[in-house]
Amino acid sequence: MLASKNETTLFKKGLTQNQNSKMKNKKAGMSIPIVVLVIFTLVLTLVTLAYFSTRDETDKKTLIVPGIIDGVYLEEAQLNYLLEDIFNKASKDLKFEDGKEVFINNFKKELERYKSEGEGYSIEGLEQVHKQINDEILMGEGLELNEEKITLKLGIELFAGNINEKEDIKINYKYEKEFEKVFKG
Repeated sequence: MLASKNETTLFKKGLTQNQNSKMKNKKAGMSIPIVVLVIFTLVLTLVTLAYFSTRDETDKKTLIVPGIIDGVYLEEAQLNYLLEDIFNKASKDLKFEDGKEVFINNFKKELERYKSEGEGYSIEGLEQVHKQINDEILMGEGLELNEEKITLKLGIELFAGNINEKEDIKINYKYEKEFEKVFKG
């Protein structure tokens, strides 16, 4: 039962040929998914590039809301500074005996210093304060005067908006500010 030399050679060749055909089949089987992967990657890349290059520029929406809010806070800080200065100057030599009318007149005079000729006030909120002094404060609302102190309460509303031409983003910021001076006893 010994195999001849030719049979052994054929047997070895058969194994070698069988192994070679399996290797070829494995290479062929692996190449199809790789080719598909490469094709899909190229298609996806081209579609993405085409989308970004052809999309409409109006789709870009850049909101600068933090900058606008900072602007409102800056306007508030400027307004508070000016109102504190106006209040301090209007109540500088004020006494309880002088009454509310003297303070209101002093406040109006100081407020008028910040008004530009023909243009109105340099800061938007000062116009509201002017209107409030004329309407509410003269009627007795928001101003308290007693023997110990004078207190002025103002309600202020600041606006900002119109970031871009397509959309209007409006910020409406309301706050109350109270000013107080204690009379020296």
